[in-house]
Amino acid sequence: GVGQETLGVIVGQSPVLQRLLSEERLEKLLVTCGITKFVYGDVLLDEGGHSDRFILVVDGKATESYPDGSHDVYDRGSVVGEISFVNDDVPRLTSLMCAHKEVRVIVVSRHAVEVACEGIEGLFEK
Repeated sequence: GVGQETLGVIVGQSPVLQRLLSEERLEKLLVTCGITKFVYGDVLLDEGGHSDRFILVVDGKATESYPDGSHDVYDRGSVVGEISFVNDDVPRLTSLMCAHKEVRVIVVSRHAVEVACEGIEGLFEK
C-alpha cells in the first residue's frame, strides 16, 4: 500500500479528492494501486489512448505535452490525467512523460475509483 505521509500529500494537493473521497475511501483507493517507477523518456499517459486513469506524483517530475506545443511540469503531490466514466471511447487529449531521471507515481485506474466509491449514490450514472 501507500504510506500515510504520501496519502497526506496527495489529499492536501487535490481538492477534488478531498471533496469526493473520505479518508477511508481514499486509503481503499490507494491500497489497490501501489507505486510505479518510470525513468526518463517513459510515457506515463499517451495522447489518443483511453481516458481510463490518472497519475498521482509521489516524487520526481513528469511533463504533460499539449497539442499546441505547450507543456506543464508536475512534481510531488500533483494529480494529472483524466478518467471518463460516461463513455469508454473518449481519447486522452494529452501525453505525460517522465521528464527527469525518474518519477515515482501512483497510477489510479477507473476500476480502482469505482471500487473506492462504491455506495456513493448516483456517482457513476450515465
